[in-house]
Amino acid sequence: MSLSKKSKSSSGCTEDDNLSETGQIGEQLSEMDLESDSSIQSDSSSASSSPMFDDCSRKVKLTQLPGDVLLKCASTQSERLKCRRICIALRDTIAKQSLDWELGPGTTDQTLHALTSVFPKLTSVTINRGGGISSACEGVGGDGVAALGRLRNLRKLELHFLTGLKSDDLSRLAEDTRQLSLGSVVLEQARYMNEQSAHAISSVCPKLTSLSIGASSVSDMGLAEMTSRCPGLTSISLRSCHAVTDVGIYAIATGCPHLTNLQVHNLQHITDAGLVAIAARCGHLRTIDISRSKIGTPTLAALGQWSPNLISLDVSWCSNITDDGVIAVANGCRGLREFKYKGCRKLTADSIAKVAARCPALSALRVDGVPVSQGTVPQPARASRGGSRGLCDGWFSSCGC
Repeated sequence: MSLSKKSKSSSGCTEDDNLSETGQIGEQLSEMDLESDSSIQSDSSSASSSPMFDDCSRKVKLTQLPGDVLLKCASTQSERLKCRRICIALRDTIAKQSLDWELGPGTTDQTLHALTSVFPKLTSVTINRGGGISSACEGVGGDGVAALGRLRNLRKLELHFLTGLKSDDLSRLAEDTRQLSLGSVVLEQARYMNEQSAHAISSVCPKLTSLSIGASSVSDMGLAEMTSRCPGLTSISLRSCHAVTDVGIYAIATGCPHLTNLQVHNLQHITDAGLVAIAARCGHLRTIDISRSKIGTPTLAALGQWSPNLISLDVSWCSNITDDGVIAVANGCRGLREFKYKGCRKLTADSIAKVAARCPALSALRVDGVPVSQGTVPQPARASRGGSRGLCDGWFSSCGC
């Protein structure tokens, strides 16, 4: 949510033109006296015990309001707004908690400076989750990243469609300190992600356990540096990172022996050689997504041989997958719970039946997106006029289609 323009009342108090968007809280604020009240105290005990605040808190659960709105209220509490009592109490309440703070596409560097000033103990910050090309966040740059670096307790950071970032901006996470305690980083549509950005992340966040990068320019060299400097990585997601080849996959295999989750969706320059290395060296692997790649039977044979703990496998739209590979997985990964094979035209019902029979823990076979109950023998994916109806029946059984 973008913050609205401000105006001043005759008494000099600043009012937010957009507070009415918060529903009940807007109604409460509109009933409050707009004039500056000399009797208002600046301490939180007076604020939380005031009848006005008590009346508001009974009708509104303040901490469930959108992050942008809460931040606006709390960051302006010193300007003697009509909602000052709420601001003070809200600030003191949230400052004592470890919250997952989420901000929308209207976030700017100024928003993040306010956030880190008001709530310095936050452990998780997400910006523009669910954003897209038409809802990108353009207002966050290097200054905003530097502000986030001041959150000493930050453990998780998610940046989605931040089109204003440049390749060297991530290095500013460590402007005020040498290293951060970040354990999880998500960078979606990270066009700014290159060797320089990879070096910054690996230098600043050596305690990373989870790394997710989508649609970025990260290369094998950058990936190798991150895996060598962050040996604790257990989850790596690389989606549509088209500069990554087998060299980068080898780097993961050698640098992340404790890897449990790997997603390499739509990586067109990796081959069976790289994934066989993953299976051979990462014996703790539990979930792997190799959909929309050129991977074939050798990878599945390796998983069946060296990945007995595998519980989820996605090979959707891998045209090189054959029955032999699927049977190898069925024989070696008896704990498999989920198997997705949409678009695998070379598979037959025989291999799928063996997966269903030999994996007693299997709870989901998915073909063309439709869950198939254990014990049935689904046919390989085929184009069908009834596909839409099947999807609807599979996911929304009560829709009446």
